[in-house]
Amino acid sequence: MTTTMKAPVMLGELRDRVLGPGGRARMGRLIERGRVDPTRLTTHRFHFSEIGKALDMMTTKADGIIKPVIRFD
Repeated sequence: MTTTMKAPVMLGELRDRVLGPGGRARMGRLIERGRVDPTRLTTHRFHFSEIGKALDMMTTKADGIIKPVIRFD
């Protein structure tokens, strides 16, 4: 599967539908206050060079992916 430039837009639209208006800020505050632990949602880790693979897996929900973490090291 080839990743297109539209994938990040689709993921952003999905995020907005799931979290709703202002949801990203609310989620950030919950994480800062220790009310939500995002590491429990992390199922896969990728280096930045593998971002295409991560987006493909998110689109198809391959291998039970829920939340990938992209590393920049």
